Amino acid sequence: MKKRKPKLPSWAGAVRSPLGASKADAAQRLAAEDIAVERTKRRHTLLRKLDELRGLDEAEKRMGERGIEEPATPFYDARDLDAAGWTTSQPAKPLAHPVRERMDVPTILTRDGETYARKAADYAPGPDQFENFTFSANFAARVCRGLPDGDQKYATATLIGVKVSRLMTLGLVREGANECIKDTLMDLRVYLAILEAQLVPEPPF
Repeated sequence: MKKRKPKLPSWAGAVRSPLGASKADAAQRLAAEDIAVERTKRRHTLLRKLDELRGLDEAEKRMGERGIEEPATPFYDARDLDAAGWTTSQPAKPLAHPVRERMDVPTILTRDGETYARKAADYAPGPDQFENFTFSANFAARVCRGLPDGDQKYATATLIGVKVSRLMTLGLVREGANECIKDTLMDLRVYLAILEAQLVPEPPF
């Protein structure tokens, strides 16, 4: 006849370790030990960083005693200082779109008047302040004679006349106040190329 095993009470379901702790208690204890180990590793890492920084400070002091200038770029990274608990001043990054101070209308007009006076000295320095416009208009009328009104070549020829007027005013010896003679010649070449591109192709021979 087989012996029946005695029925355990309900509280006996919590299996205990030899030290008297349950499995849940053991898991919590292991998790706490893992956290302590991780904190110890971080502490050791910070201590190593501090030792490196102290060594760098001593090296900088020795360099200063020897009269050696400190390099513009530091040996250490600012992130290491922040990790060690030191506060570092980070340079402010320039804004992608810097905020400019808004100017009032009189200031804008005064600035534009100064720009006009400076540039007019290269185009019409004489008593007639519209001399260059008169010349460029007559130049375009003579070059484009016979063309219908509204032809785009009138505009291009007017621009060419403006640059020719500037060359006549300054000459090749005196430099302008705003741009050099070479820039004027380059602009003139560009306008001439545009005028050539606007011409109707000649029929082949």
